[in-house]
Amino acid sequence: MSLDRQAEYADLLAELFNGNIEAIQFCLKLNSLSQVIDDLLDKDRKVNDLAIFAAFHAALFELHENNFYINNINRLAPVMKSAYIAWFDSYRLENENTCKEDRQFSYVLRDQLVDVIIACTQIIRGLPYTMNKTLTIRRFWTHQESFDQYIKELGE
Repeated sequence: MSLDRQAEYADLLAELFNGNIEAIQFCLKLNSLSQVIDDLLDKDRKVNDLAIFAAFHAALFELHENNFYINNINRLAPVMKSAYIAWFDSYRLENENTCKEDRQFSYVLRDQLVDVIIACTQIIRGLPYTMNKTLTIRRFWTHQESFDQYIKELGE
């Protein structure tokens, strides 16, 4: 995610989460962690040792020290696990000799982390507010890269 996009992302989280700093920090940390995991597996960007160490530190300690996560772990952990598994399925589909439909499926699966943002929004703001924002959230998240760009990056 570009620096401009990161700033937009932080601003969107601040709006969605009604300024809840712990929730914003939680999602920013989770996003940065997911980027390192993606880069390590895709091998499309070099990840230095400090970035790898920081990612593991975040996963093992920092996320679990975040009060928003601690207070909502029963609601967030299953969504996070599902998103993580979906992302890995996407990665596997990207690396198999698959058909166009699998590529489309992979494109959708890789962005399931957005469900964590939606879950956080619902925890903080309630269902009516969240339902008015879900498409905005999904569009922001998935419009980082078009399907055509995605296919091009896969070398097809």
